Amino acid sequence: MSRLALRADLDRCTGCRACVVACADAHGLPIGESFIRLLQVGPEGQFPDLAMYFLPLACQQCELPGCADVCPQGAISRVEAGLVEVDSALCTGCGDCVEGCPYGAIALDPVMDVARKCELCRQTVPAGVSPVCVAACPARALSVIDLDESGEAVSQDAQCGVRLKAAAGTEPVGRFVLTRQAWRDRC
Repeated sequence: MSRLALRADLDRCTGCRACVVACADAHGLPIGESFIRLLQVGPEGQFPDLAMYFLPLACQQCELPGCADVCPQGAISRVEAGLVEVDSALCTGCGDCVEGCPYGAIALDPVMDVARKCELCRQTVPAGVSPVCVAACPARALSVIDLDESGEAVSQDAQCGVRLKAAAGTEPVGRFVLTRQAWRDRC
């Protein structure tokens, strides 16, 4: 069985927002909304030794998704390839999942009145084709990896060893690579 995850190489990300725009366009989302966000971390330090990076953040496809735990309709579940999916036929738009996601990765669609989130474009692109955010990234900072095939796809030496919001207990599968020593020391 596959366990797909979005991998972001933070050393490569330039903050251009191409992933955000491509996602919004491909999914017909209103202006200013996207299933992937780009957070700026920093700048930190004292001039001239300043440091900053960008963090592309989408659904972490958690092993223990908090959004599914709080959904009263059972509309959110893990499906093939280990992805967390919203069944729009079951979703009532109550918003409990929005509050239950520690990553802010779920939004209520005001037109359809259902929860929507990143599913790595599983429903919109053919199998074997990259999600639109990955295809749009000019710096090749984003990729989709299969954790079962790759073993992690990144050596532990090059990977920041902290999962996002580990205290939430959701076991996120997203991977973030950061090799700059100054930032790795923070992990």
